[in-house]
Amino acid sequence: MLQPRVRSCLLGLEVFLDRWVLAIYADGFLNVWDLEGEGQSRWANTTIHPDQCASYTSTFDTTSLRVTLAVVASRILPAISRKAMVYEIQLSETCAPTFNVICVFPLSASSSTARRLDVSKGLLAFSQLCTISLFRWPSNHRDDIFESDSCNIRTYQEEREEMYTTIHTLEFVGPYILVLKTRSVEIHPIPPQFCNTNTPCTLPTLRHHFRKYSFRDFCVAQVEKNGDDTYVVKFLASDVIQGLFFFSSTITIPSNPLEEPTLHVDLVYIHSMIPSIPVRRLKQNEHALQPSDEASGSSGRLVLNTGHVRSPFFVSAFAMGPQGMRGVWIERRRGTMAKHIVTCRFTTETEEEGEELLGDSEAEAGLADAPILLDGRVVHTLKSPDLNGTGFLVLAIRCPG
Repeated sequence: MLQPRVRSCLLGLEVFLDRWVLAIYADGFLNVWDLEGEGQSRWANTTIHPDQCASYTSTFDTTSLRVTLAVVASRILPAISRKAMVYEIQLSETCAPTFNVICVFPLSASSSTARRLDVSKGLLAFSQLCTISLFRWPSNHRDDIFESDSCNIRTYQEEREEMYTTIHTLEFVGPYILVLKTRSVEIHPIPPQFCNTNTPCTLPTLRHHFRKYSFRDFCVAQVEKNGDDTYVVKFLASDVIQGLFFFSSTITIPSNPLEEPTLHVDLVYIHSMIPSIPVRRLKQNEHALQPSDEASGSSGRLVLNTGHVRSPFFVSAFAMGPQGMRGVWIERRRGTMAKHIVTCRFTTETEEEGEELLGDSEAEAGLADAPILLDGRVVHTLKSPDLNGTGFLVLAIRCPG
């Protein structure tokens, strides 16, 4: 059991190889636990005190067992100041983890939230509302503060106010930055001075608009590169009114400068709170809570609205594995104070051959392109009389091979 810190807000947890746990606290403490270590080798920490930690982002190299962590340190007194601190955390199977400062550089107020870092390019991306701030740090700096190269990228702005179409997360995809916003997916080219690839300097900005959904949170899998010019990014998105949605986005960047890049976003799975949304269902999908007799027909096949035989629910937390193969979420259904932990698996295309449609025979013809029901199993139920509590959901993935 990890020891809690009294009167301190936990910003986030990261789990690496099912062994090391990184905890980031708002008061500036950074802790790493080795779950298999003993004695003094179990734990290491550092602090940015008297600064507070406003946000963070991290990446992990499985080969070198090295975590790169960027935190936004802020201070109100004696004057408001903000800076980025980039750490290198070396994990070891034989000794305690160690923290090393790579660099520190000042931030403006517009560089609000740390979103993503790319160690190979030395890039760190922040966002505020609809603006991206991109920073590059040199490799020969350590803990002395320096002025880094930086630029701002303005994303697409709708007629609505920025707070309703804000940036939620970013991902580096080749020469592009993938931007996930409340109502759209966008890809913006990384400025040439920040990009080391041989792609053309005049890449276009591409956009996919969500016409029916308003997403408030995302989980993004690792970027998959297929061949020399195709990238696949899977992500799980939450609409607090309509449910959970699993998308697969494909970015194609032709090597021929005469051909235009493309962005395709496909809705693959849905765990919907709206019974009217048509879905398909895989035969092997089986929720731990069985449908009622009224919801089943005489043939045992479910009618259209019984893809949601569970009463309306609210998802309070969700996570997805880095390969985009497994998911887990916590939901509470109407009429009960219990919280259910539900797990699911995103099947591959070859496994979808045994699917069947939810709906009557007249409606099935129109469901061929409908998303698949994101069904799962309840693995644990929590009796929760107090709905004011907060927490974090962490999905740990073992290293392949």
